[in-house]
Amino acid sequence: MNQMTSLLVLLPFITAAFPQDLKSQLSLNAGFSIPLGDFARQNDSETAGFAQFGFGAGAEYDLLIGDSGVAWSTSFHYITNDYQTEQPFKWIDDFQLEDTGAYSNFAFLTGLKYQRDIGDNFALFGLGQLGINLAHGPFFGGYIVEENDLHLVEVEMGDASASSFGCGVGFIANRTTTVSFRYFSLGSPLFSSTAHYTVGDERRAVDIEWKQPISMFLLTVGYTIHFND
Repeated sequence: MNQMTSLLVLLPFITAAFPQDLKSQLSLNAGFSIPLGDFARQNDSETAGFAQFGFGAGAEYDLLIGDSGVAWSTSFHYITNDYQTEQPFKWIDDFQLEDTGAYSNFAFLTGLKYQRDIGDNFALFGLGQLGINLAHGPFFGGYIVEENDLHLVEVEMGDASASSFGCGVGFIANRTTTVSFRYFSLGSPLFSSTAHYTVGDERRAVDIEWKQPISMFLLTVGYTIHFND
């Protein structure tokens, strides 16, 4: 984790060390997130994430190293997936879950990209990146029913971070339209919070905590701008 953070902090200085006349490109993109594995699981497992089909948007800056096709690639991705479940709420007894929020992931990644031109107006690329994911857990809202009374309970899960990895392939058509298909493993952030509620005259507190593996496919379409070309 500390090594990844240090790399991201040093990135502007690393980029500045390259000759300033190198070709570069900036891509802005948006698309759909398909949760995988434990993140998408819908059962009573400790790591079931109940994540739904989601949305992602981001930006990627590539510094092309000569005519080799290799680029130093740095990206930011915001990805959100709703939390939805019909399973009993496993942290609080007799709790009726009425409302849920979404997972929010902010992934900062950097690594290498290889891009190969196929003619004048088409290019293929593949990339691999490492970095850090800053994740925010979902909101839970509902009621505890006791002695025919409803007791409101609301809890917002906290923020957590984890080392992350991403890889993918894609193409650039007409030098501007970018389509990519990526796999993200955004680590296993530890979400934790405390639910406070009152039953009768008794004030109660329940700690909610779990480590959530997060992985997904991301399909995006974007627009690419070229510099020093």
